[in-house]
Amino acid sequence: MKNFIWLFSFFLSFSVLASSAQEQELSKFLQDKDLMPASGNFAGEYVENDEKRTLIILDDKQKRLFGIDASDMAFSNFRHNGEFYIATIPAMNVKGA
Repeated sequence: MKNFIWLFSFFLSFSVLASSAQEQELSKFLQDKDLMPASGNFAGEYVENDEKRTLIILDDKQKRLFGIDASDMAFSNFRHNGEFYIATIPAMNVKGA
């Protein structure tokens, strides 16, 4: 029983670390600290990002973190129904002649 509790707590802490790593990576996509250009009427103000965000293509490390196949194309900040998502486009495998 003691081994089961230890093993269970190990897996629980691993999943917490994994989810916190995902949350940390997701926070990079929020773009909530981007400043407006240094010149102009809104210089020094933060960009409003609740309607539009820049698409960010995920690298291989980020794909692994979110369980996305390395050959798929994946990008963050895809907006649908007022929410932002990570979207994927499955890779196309073509057999040679």
